[in-house]
Amino acid sequence: DMPPQAAPPGGAKRADGEGGALQEAHFERSTVEAVQFTWNAFTSQLGSTEAAGRLVLSTFFDLVPEVQGLFSDSKSSHALKFMSGMRGITTSMDDPQDLKAAVEHVGFQHLSLEVTEPLFSSFTAAILDALTLTLADQFTPRARSG
Repeated sequence: DMPPQAAPPGGAKRADGEGGALQEAHFERSTVEAVQFTWNAFTSQLGSTEAAGRLVLSTFFDLVPEVQGLFSDSKSSHALKFMSGMRGITTSMDDPQDLKAAVEHVGFQHLSLEVTEPLFSSFTAAILDALTLTLADQFTPRARSG
């Protein structure tokens, strides 16, 4: 289970509002394809997985500067860890059980931190901002909904 104030990453939903077990998320095939295409295009457009991860992190730090101290690894290392987690989530979207496991894995990596709903929302905004900045019209409403 995730800590009481933690927000679930990706499309997973908590069973209750107080950090209960995650429920499986089900996405339409077209949404899965749009998200996977968008994520691959994002990485390709920036030239590397590390560059894509660094852009998301720097966007997050711009939105919430006070969290920079929570990142003890180098920016490159954390960028790669983030992208690895996102790869697990995006490639699992067509299998609800695998997606749930991928989201839980990312959540468990953050148990020692107080990930609040506002902080999670800011990180989500950073991802969306980075995708919009990089892909413009290629970041479709269908992909955004996933």
